[in-house]
Amino acid sequence: MREIGPGGLLLAIAMLVCLGSGIAGFVFLSPPDETADQTGWLDRATWIEPRLSTGAATLPWQRDVGALSQIDRRPAGHLGGNVWSVAFSPDGSRFASGGDDGTIRLWSAEGEELASLAGHDDRVRSVAFSPDGSRLASGGDDGTIRLWSADGEELASLTGHVGRVRSVAFSPDGRRLASGGSDGTIRLWSAEGEELASLTGHNDWVKSVAFSPDGSRLASGGFDRTIRLWSAEGEELASLTGHDGPV
Repeated sequence: MREIGPGGLLLAIAMLVCLGSGIAGFVFLSPPDETADQTGWLDRATWIEPRLSTGAATLPWQRDVGALSQIDRRPAGHLGGNVWSVAFSPDGSRFASGGDDGTIRLWSAEGEELASLAGHDDRVRSVAFSPDGSRLASGGDDGTIRLWSADGEELASLTGHVGRVRSVAFSPDGRRLASGGSDGTIRLWSAEGEELASLTGHNDWVKSVAFSPDGSRLASGGFDRTIRLWSAEGEELASLTGHDGPV
């Protein structure tokens, strides 16, 4: 999972690495231009060091961060397993990550852990900031969407999906939220958490949702190998095929 910060200044990448008897979930920062030629960019990345899922101490890795050498590396708060999603705040000063441990972690752009948000009862699959940065949405395998303040206070828990929530996305004006789940539906919510509509069309899990820049359309991708286009009101406009596997 990759997320480019506003202005393209920094790239946050979440990954899973198997190391001996343990599995470690990583979030690390890298200048986006370093990913272009795939040569040496890991050596210039700033690693937010992980903890092994076995409970072992943090790995004693120290990477050369090149131009970002002043960044303070702290132990990552996610306790092993996958880090499924990362998202920058609109102003680029913070980013959020969601992981297998059921928490959302807030980080400064320099990699300092600011807060740990607990509320989900299972892994967190998706995180997204509102356009004004005042709120954060998260979706998890516990079937809920959680809304959080910028400071990490839980504002609401939204239920409606029957099964896992795989993706969440705010509309550009911040007035609506879309979610996609393993029940094959997309749900539209008000900013306050009221369910506005349930969109059906996919024949399998909905893995990703995204609003158009003007907010007039919504796109969704699913395990049924289709992309669906929807109006802002939830009318299906098109079903696109071409992928040979899940979208």
